[in-house]
Amino acid sequence: MEAITSFDQVPAALNYLINEVGILKKALAERDSSTSEPDKWFNLEEFCKYHPAKPAPTTVYGWVSRRAVPHKHDGKHLLFLKSEIDSWLKEKGRKTTAEIEALARQHPTRSRNQSSVTTA
Repeated sequence: MEAITSFDQVPAALNYLINEVGILKKALAERDSSTSEPDKWFNLEEFCKYHPAKPAPTTVYGWVSRRAVPHKHDGKHLLFLKSEIDSWLKEKGRKTTAEIEALARQHPTRSRNQSSVTTA
């Protein structure tokens, strides 16, 4: 598309950009759907190998008993869904300073001198 030289050309340029964004969205959606792999279930051994820390099975049993890790039971076998484990691992990571500051801004602030209990 050529450069906009007058204000009258802005609507046509905007329409062009909207169409181009639509084409890009469709192309990305097709690429994502064709390359996405089906979700995988891990048994305990596979989970231990997949986890970055390579924990011992007894460590994982401790996490399961504390409900610290997403898991399912198949009879007496533990199963872990890869997508849930990936989300859990990302969630567990250290937050950046910007993320912590954003969380702090969400909480209401109260002066230390203010008391939540009023006296009569």
